[in-house]
Amino acid sequence: MDQTFTIADQIERKTSLFDLKALAQLLGVEYTTLWDMQKDGRLPVVRIGSAIRVDPKVIAVWIRERSTSPAVQPATRSRQHASARARLRRAANSALQTQGQSAQ
Repeated sequence: MDQTFTIADQIERKTSLFDLKALAQLLGVEYTTLWDMQKDGRLPVVRIGSAIRVDPKVIAVWIRERSTSPAVQPATRSRQHASARARLRRAANSALQTQGQSAQ
């Protein structure tokens, strides 16, 4: 069975944080674009000291929230926003818990 995965699906399958250069390559955009977006708060990132990383689950939700493709979006925008916000909260909480456990 041939399955087609969106970029969001591919990113979500990653199991560890990755840097902006890797995300830029996956999305096909310039590193400086992502740098500017994280700098002014438009891109959710995890800061570890001076390192900037992205959580794949949070970024997958972020991509889906911005997608114009019907295949990626739920049927209604209001459900989409509520669902995406809930997923983003769960992913962020999970990332924080994971970081807390690894720091101990």
